Amino acid sequence: MNFLHPQGLWLFLLAVPLVALHFYRGRLWKLSVPALALWEQVLLEEQKKSAFRKLRHRVSLLLHLLLLFLLAMAVAEPLVPGWNTPEKRWAFVIDTSPPMMARDGEGRTRLERARARAREWLAGVAEVSLFDGAGLVEPATRDHDRIRASLGRVEIQRRGDAAAVIRSIRAAQPGIEVVLFTGRTAAPLENRGWVEGSWRWPPGSAAPLLELRARRFGGAGSVERVVLRWNGNLLAEKRIELEEEALFQVRLDPKAFPGHALELGGVVEAGFLPEDAFPLDDVATFVLPPSTPTPVVVFHPDRPDPRLMEALKALAGDGLVAEPSPVSIDRFGEASPALREGVAVIFDRCAPPVPLSRGAVLRFGAGSGPVIERPGIRDWDTKGPLLRGIDLTDLAVRRARVLKEGAMLIESSAGPIAVQERRGGWCRVVFGFPLSLSESDLTLRAAFPLFLRKWVEWIRLGGATRSFPRQVDWADPVSPSAPLWTDAAELRAEERSGKRDFRIPSQAIAPGPLRVSGADRGEWIGVNAFHPEWSDLSGEDSPLPPVPRRPWYRDLSLPVAAACLALLLLLAEWFLHHRGWI
Repeated sequence: MNFLHPQGLWLFLLAVPLVALHFYRGRLWKLSVPALALWEQVLLEEQKKSAFRKLRHRVSLLLHLLLLFLLAMAVAEPLVPGWNTPEKRWAFVIDTSPPMMARDGEGRTRLERARARAREWLAGVAEVSLFDGAGLVEPATRDHDRIRASLGRVEIQRRGDAAAVIRSIRAAQPGIEVVLFTGRTAAPLENRGWVEGSWRWPPGSAAPLLELRARRFGGAGSVERVVLRWNGNLLAEKRIELEEEALFQVRLDPKAFPGHALELGGVVEAGFLPEDAFPLDDVATFVLPPSTPTPVVVFHPDRPDPRLMEALKALAGDGLVAEPSPVSIDRFGEASPALREGVAVIFDRCAPPVPLSRGAVLRFGAGSGPVIERPGIRDWDTKGPLLRGIDLTDLAVRRARVLKEGAMLIESSAGPIAVQERRGGWCRVVFGFPLSLSESDLTLRAAFPLFLRKWVEWIRLGGATRSFPRQVDWADPVSPSAPLWTDAAELRAEERSGKRDFRIPSQAIAPGPLRVSGADRGEWIGVNAFHPEWSDLSGEDSPLPPVPRRPWYRDLSLPVAAACLALLLLLAEWFLHHRGWI
């Protein structure tokens, strides 16, 4: 047996003088008496009672030794298994992965079941720490009220791995008991939902194509009802056969859906009805651009460059842009009201008298940097959307300005001679040299019409004037990919659950359409949860072990218990002594 204070065992040495004093009879005195007859009668009676007196004598000694034993144990404090030995240290890990949002047949989410189960376990443990899928929530404590309060604050984590948290706990605290609460029932849940989705603009097509892949996890195949909504209004219904996996496609042609103005762009949603146990993946949301040709206005000092107009008319023939409108720079004030977001504006050898705050701007032969002669082309942005796949080797430029503001598009030996800038509602591409053949051979190259096509597609499809991406993963925070059009403190978010202030970065409350707005402008964002590992609810989970039972005496101090028992023995001896029994 082990002791917390083994030096207390020295108290057992007091048993020696205790026994010695108990058997000590004192000094014998010799007295002379006149007669022995009376003493002989007394001695005879004492001999009859001696057996009982010896027994009482032994009981008194036993009580004293027992009292000494209890006092020694109270001081030495032995470690009694199950009583005052160190208790198990517990770590409760709450599974906060998105599948915990699934509801069972009783209508409770798995997270609610996990919280309730953890509260039951608190009755059988002492010191416990609380973790969720992201890490520590509450450090080790015996205050179960704090743990209960923290359990109520545990929410679903988009990112996080409960298994990784368990491994880190066991590595940092060997010997700790870790319990994972998943709230999952042994009976698997059937689920079907979208696990992948995208939209694209097929070559030569006037409308985008929506492509979705659905999967069924558990259960038998069936015909499922899919509802299409455009800007929140019912667009169409379609039934698909979903055995294990199915590909769902729809061409969003404005002619096929008259009266819905698909050509203006908007938000399309494809959702399963009715919802299943895991509605998180039942809807897929996409933000589509307008399908109408992009209006183009070309400002010029006298007449526009003919090769520029020829390239733009070729794009108009393909349906990418409207018929270009050449306008003299002297009439800028008359045309400026039409220069809004969604309009492509080209300045050929001129600059806008007033800076434009909306729309897409392309300037040739502009800038305020130093002029360099015959700059050598050293590099160009082959990874960006404008010059990807374009070869500018041996591009001849007679004279150009070195541009200081914006991201590099074309780099010369003296610095950038073509740059691009963008923010919400506005983008600008600036070339530091004009298009005239006397200044460069850019318009003679096959790269020129290809660049114009990429520029128009960047505006129309690539979101050149957007601050936020069109699509985001529900697991990731929503953050801008380009500078905002207004102060971030003014932004508001609008979802199905209502409106709220929007802080960057911020999480979408649930998959679906999200609109971020401020200063008379807004952007729609499609939020989706395409995660097959989340959607698969068909696996069975092993049940938790039974709730541990903590003995009632675990909180009773052994020294206090020994001292109380010693006091009871003293009272018992006093009672027996006064009764004359010892």
